[in-house]
Amino acid sequence: MRVSKFLSFAMKSVKERRTRAILTILGIAVGPAAIVAINSMVEGYSNTILSEISGFLSPYDIVLTPSGVGPSLTQYVVDQLDAIPGVKCPYLSILSQL
Repeated sequence: MRVSKFLSFAMKSVKERRTRAILTILGIAVGPAAIVAINSMVEGYSNTILSEISGFLSPYDIVLTPSGVGPSLTQYVVDQLDAIPGVKCPYLSILSQL
Protein backbone atom coordinates (compact mmCIF):
# COMPACT_ATOMS: atom_id res chain seq x y z
CA MET A 1 0.00 0.00 0.00
CA ARG A 2 1.05 3.51 -0.66
CA VAL A 3 1.36 6.26 1.89
CA SER A 4 -1.55 8.11 0.32
CA LYS A 5 -3.72 5.02 0.80
CA PHE A 6 -2.80 4.90 4.49
CA LEU A 7 -3.54 8.61 4.90
CA SER A 8 -6.92 8.33 3.19
CA PHE A 9 -7.78 5.30 5.35
CA ALA A 10 -6.76 7.23 8.50
CA MET A 11 -8.81 10.30 7.55
CA LYS A 12 -11.82 8.14 6.73
CA SER A 13 -11.52 6.41 10.09
CA VAL A 14 -11.26 9.75 11.92
CA LYS A 15 -14.35 11.09 10.14
CA GLU A 16 -16.38 7.97 10.94
CA ARG A 17 -15.37 7.88 14.59
CA ARG A 18 -15.13 11.58 15.33
CA THR A 19 -15.93 11.37 19.04
CA ARG A 20 -13.44 8.60 19.62
CA ALA A 21 -10.74 10.51 17.74
CA ILE A 22 -11.40 13.71 19.69
CA LEU A 23 -11.31 11.89 23.02
CA THR A 24 -8.08 10.12 22.07
CA ILE A 25 -6.40 13.37 21.04
CA LEU A 26 -7.67 15.05 24.21
CA GLY A 27 -6.31 12.20 26.34
CA ILE A 28 -2.93 12.40 24.66
CA ALA A 29 -2.79 16.16 25.28
CA VAL A 30 -4.19 16.24 28.83
CA GLY A 31 -2.25 13.30 30.28
CA PRO A 32 1.29 14.68 29.97
CA ALA A 33 0.07 18.19 30.82
CA ALA A 34 -1.40 16.88 34.08
CA ILE A 35 1.84 15.07 34.94
CA VAL A 36 3.90 18.22 34.30
CA ALA A 37 1.49 20.33 36.38
CA ILE A 38 1.56 17.91 39.32
CA ASN A 39 5.35 17.66 39.14
CA SER A 40 5.64 21.47 39.16
CA MET A 41 3.32 21.78 42.16
CA VAL A 42 5.25 19.16 44.14
CA GLU A 43 8.54 20.87 43.32
CA GLY A 44 7.12 24.24 44.38
CA TYR A 45 5.78 22.86 47.66
CA SER A 46 9.11 21.17 48.36
CA ASN A 47 10.99 24.43 47.84
CA THR A 48 8.53 26.31 50.05
CA ILE A 49 8.82 23.77 52.86
CA LEU A 50 12.63 23.76 52.66
CA SER A 51 12.79 27.55 52.76
CA GLU A 52 10.44 27.65 55.76
CA ILE A 53 12.48 25.06 57.64
CA SER A 54 15.80 26.70 56.81
CA GLY A 55 14.39 29.98 58.15
CA PHE A 56 14.35 28.75 61.74
CA LEU A 57 16.83 25.84 61.69
CA SER A 58 20.51 25.91 60.93
CA PRO A 59 22.55 23.02 59.53
CA TYR A 60 23.87 22.44 63.04
CA ASP A 61 20.47 21.94 64.71
CA ILE A 62 19.34 18.48 65.71
CA VAL A 63 15.67 17.88 66.38
CA LEU A 64 14.65 14.72 68.22
CA THR A 65 11.03 13.68 68.21
CA PRO A 66 9.52 10.87 70.22
CA SER A 67 8.45 7.95 68.08
CA GLY A 68 6.65 6.00 70.77
CA VAL A 69 9.20 3.19 70.48
CA GLY A 70 12.24 2.88 72.71
CA PRO A 71 13.40 5.18 75.50
CA SER A 72 11.73 8.55 75.83
CA LEU A 73 13.46 11.91 75.74
CA THR A 74 13.61 13.13 79.33
CA GLN A 75 15.07 16.14 81.14
CA TYR A 76 17.97 13.89 82.16
CA VAL A 77 18.85 13.31 78.48
CA VAL A 78 18.63 17.06 77.84
CA ASP A 79 20.99 17.71 80.76
CA GLN A 80 23.43 15.13 79.38
CA LEU A 81 23.33 16.84 75.98
CA ASP A 82 23.95 20.20 77.64
CA ALA A 83 27.11 18.78 79.24
CA ILE A 84 28.64 18.00 75.84
CA PRO A 85 31.18 20.68 74.78
CA GLY A 86 29.92 22.76 71.88
CA VAL A 87 26.22 22.04 72.47
CA LYS A 88 24.23 25.21 72.91
CA CYS A 89 20.74 25.54 74.31
CA PRO A 90 19.26 22.05 74.47
CA TYR A 91 15.69 22.08 75.70
CA LEU A 92 12.85 19.67 76.18
CA SER A 93 9.62 20.54 74.45
CA ILE A 94 6.62 18.37 75.23
CA LEU A 95 3.75 18.52 72.80
CA SER A 96 0.58 16.69 73.59
CA GLN A 97 -1.51 15.04 70.94
CA LEU A 98 -5.23 15.59 71.05
